Amino acid sequence: MISRYFTRLAFSKSSFANATHPSFFRAVFAVMAVLARIERITSCARRTSIAQWIFSATGNEPPSDRTQTQKVRVTGYLLWDDERNGKRRCGFNDPLLQQKRVPLPWWCINKSRSLITAVIFLVLAVDYGQAKTTSQLKNATVLIIRHAEKPESGKHLSPAGVRRAQAYVGFFNSFTLNSHLVKVDHLFAAKKSKNSDRPSETLLPLSNALHLKIHSTFDLSESQELADKVRRSYSGETVLICWHHGAIPDLLRAFGAKPKALLPGGEWPDDVFGWLIVLRYDQNGKASANVSNERINPDDAKHPPD
Repeated sequence: MISRYFTRLAFSKSSFANATHPSFFRAVFAVMAVLARIERITSCARRTSIAQWIFSATGNEPPSDRTQTQKVRVTGYLLWDDERNGKRRCGFNDPLLQQKRVPLPWWCINKSRSLITAVIFLVLAVDYGQAKTTSQLKNATVLIIRHAEKPESGKHLSPAGVRRAQAYVGFFNSFTLNSHLVKVDHLFAAKKSKNSDRPSETLLPLSNALHLKIHSTFDLSESQELADKVRRSYSGETVLICWHHGAIPDLLRAFGAKPKALLPGGEWPDDVFGWLIVLRYDQNGKASANVSNERINPDDAKHPPD
């Protein structure tokens, strides 16, 4: 029962784990589910051992039926043998038990189980600490854009937005940094919603041209999860992310950048669609950031980055 409860906590989309720090708390709840299962198994083994202990101490042969042995119930310091003695109560200090004490397996003893639990949590803590310190982007580039232009209403791109999306094919095929051609390796777009498909639509022509899949499983509230995914998996590569402008500051913070150093007032302006944010990580994981004007559509020149 307890193990099933923690398993649901570990993998539920609406759980406390997902609301705070999913990657860490989900792992904690998963380990707690395993520990609860271990507790259940060792408790069963412990009851079986105690039952065999009672039968041996009272001079009786343990029953051959293992299920019958497990029916001995343990409550506090009193034991009952329902099957053989008609619910005879027998305390741990009974003289018969004092004569023949059969030691329990070491892994069934409370102190040993506490030690096992402590070791497992220590390993988890060390592993999580290493993951936080070693999961750094190195020799990698993260490119962040806003989705292309939108109409007055609707969830799709406007005609100007369609033109920008198509222009991204040539723009990113010839994109350079410090006179070096940059090859886009992975595409990410904000998850589709009932209000907008625009991030995926913005990258679709480029996806078709480069034969790259658009990863669109992260919604706007999961900037940190997206950044963690990129850190774990894409060192040494270039990732292009298309996002909604209102959530770009959170995305920048998730990647270790400072929105106020890149965007006016720390926010992406509502009427700007033509900026490109470049985050570059060196071999030591140290990041540098800048924002530039794409100059794809005529209106881009009206909004130079500060």
